[in-house]
Amino acid sequence: MQRTMFRLLVLVCSFLYLALPLQAQITRAFSRYDRDLIDKLYRGDFAHISDDNWGRMDLEAVLVAFRTDKEAATECSIMGVEEPSAAQMTTVVAYIKYLNSNSTTGKFPSAEFMTLSVLSAGTDLPGVWALHPNWLAMAHEIEDSGCKSARVQKIRTSVSNQWSVEVSATLVSRRSREASMRNVGSSASRSASLVSS
Repeated sequence: MQRTMFRLLVLVCSFLYLALPLQAQITRAFSRYDRDLIDKLYRGDFAHISDDNWGRMDLEAVLVAFRTDKEAATECSIMGVEEPSAAQMTTVVAYIKYLNSNSTTGKFPSAEFMTLSVLSAGTDLPGVWALHPNWLAMAHEIEDSGCKSARVQKIRTSVSNQWSVEVSATLVSRRSREASMRNVGSSASRSASLVSS
């Protein structure tokens, strides 16, 4: 009996020892988060939501809390409809890519996103997002108030309006960058032809 208890104690201690590095990584992954994000989204106060990599991860955590899978306690689509159109899905995918890009360089993926991807590898949604404070807050809001509550619907609408703005701005920025690259290229070729004449 003592031998069995000792083995059980060793087994439990070894699991705790193995869990410490994972806990450190998760704590590091969510070391900075916006404690007031849900209230800011409710008020539509995007001017005070950080657009750095950490702020983008906060917004993505809220997006992931809107779940429609079978394991979700309360199904609630971020789109507001059961079956979104292809255009709506394209916009959401573009917004998620924006959220997962580095806020300084614009390169995909950001280091924060890569950390969460590695920690979530092999898990179902929400995976490691379920440990993010803003995911927990939004999931709690959906669970307590229900998907159809005025507060949850206002947050959902606020987020969907924001992604429309961000995706549009990103597309405009990309198109203007491409146009300037074409202009630089055509100016260089004109300069080269003038020099050779």
